[in-house]
Amino acid sequence: MQNLFNEVEKQLDEFGNNVGQLKGKVSLLTEQQNASSLLIQDCTKNEMLYTQAVELLSIIQKVTRDKITQSFEQIVTHALNYIFESDKYSFHLVFGKRGNLQELNFAVQTPDKNEPLDPLTTDAGGILNVISFALRVVLMEVSNPKVDGFILSDENFANLSADHIERASEFLKEVNTKFSRQIIAISHQTQMLDNADKLIKVE
Repeated sequence: MQNLFNEVEKQLDEFGNNVGQLKGKVSLLTEQQNASSLLIQDCTKNEMLYTQAVELLSIIQKVTRDKITQSFEQIVTHALNYIFESDKYSFHLVFGKRGNLQELNFAVQTPDKNEPLDPLTTDAGGILNVISFALRVVLMEVSNPKVDGFILSDENFANLSADHIERASEFLKEVNTKFSRQIIAISHQTQMLDNADKLIKVE
């Protein structure tokens, strides 16, 4: 009978030890669970913060892009309509994506075409002359920091028909006045001289 009591007592001691070990494990698991809960809460807060930051950056990017787009499109469109004496021209920036890369293309609407097209595919070289000059003006104006200095126009309107050269000359004068930029124009076309403040003839 004594042996039985000893065996029961031994088993109770082992059971007590096991209970103690289990309590230790439960305590450890509880601490780990609490730590994990705090970590999850922090991750959730960070995820919300990062999501809000991405949304804010997207809004800023869109606003910035819209402002830049507006500047480019307005000035180039104005140049085309002013020089060609029309209100049927319009210039557009076309944003897209190729895979993960951002893409930007130019498109121009002309009176004789139903759809905007790539300026490089236009038949009239004069259109390219006007677009390229107007783009230079815009780039100098919207760059940050702003690009100071004069604009050199070296036969910029060489492919423009004689009917529009005088208007091109007036447009240079307008750029000079509006943006307070000195323009040095090199040209063989005498109509370009009408709005010049100073002439230098090279023989």
